[in-house]
Amino acid sequence: MNAPVLVELAGGEHPLICFPPAGAGASYFRFLADGRAVTAVQYPGRESRHREAFATSRPQLIAEIAAALAPDPRLSQATFLGHSLGATCAFETTLALQERGLRPARLVLSARNHTPPGTAPPAPDGDRATDTELRDWLLGLGGTRPEVLDHPGLSALIYTVARADLRLGAQGGPAGLVDIPLLTVCGDADPAATTAGMAGWAERTTADFTPATLSGDHDALRTDAGTLLKLLEVDA
Repeated sequence: MNAPVLVELAGGEHPLICFPPAGAGASYFRFLADGRAVTAVQYPGRESRHREAFATSRPQLIAEIAAALAPDPRLSQATFLGHSLGATCAFETTLALQERGLRPARLVLSARNHTPPGTAPPAPDGDRATDTELRDWLLGLGGTRPEVLDHPGLSALIYTVARADLRLGAQGGPAGLVDIPLLTVCGDADPAATTAGMAGWAERTTADFTPATLSGDHDALRTDAGTLLKLLEVDA
């Protein structure tokens, strides 16, 4: 039996439903589970689902996540929060749920430049990139300590998961609009995403669009969590 797709980090109403970035699992979002309801998506191949094969089709992954979320009675009061690759997954899951007549209350996309449907932001090739190229890329983004990548066993695991997620991220996504308020956030020193680069998400919602900037690099979601939480409160 496969482990659950959703991991409840802290129970309660009006949850944040979080979608991890490439290379990460549900535990990435534990920093938010302090006095608020947080549920995180667990992608196959990591943490509690480490015995499962990595996802190779993003549409299939999105269908799996949408099926897990659809029965949740809190869905209409939830905020979807996706970071980096997770932003793409959060948006596409929202599209998939809308096809069922379901939707969350809000959508927050972090550190993921918008690209036209069918395309993806630039990133290393999950098949062709060398371990050295992956190391440089991860360190350049921030959020990964050099000493972790200096450990042979840990680095091998990190690179394996990162390659699988880079393959997913390179798959072009579907067209479509969401009809819920959309907030975008990115770090002011993020080498992979910018406020200008994320501005195109405004064209993907029929509701309000709000761009915001955090202090930090690609991991500003965590390092400037205070600002993020204030934005979520204002947006509530």
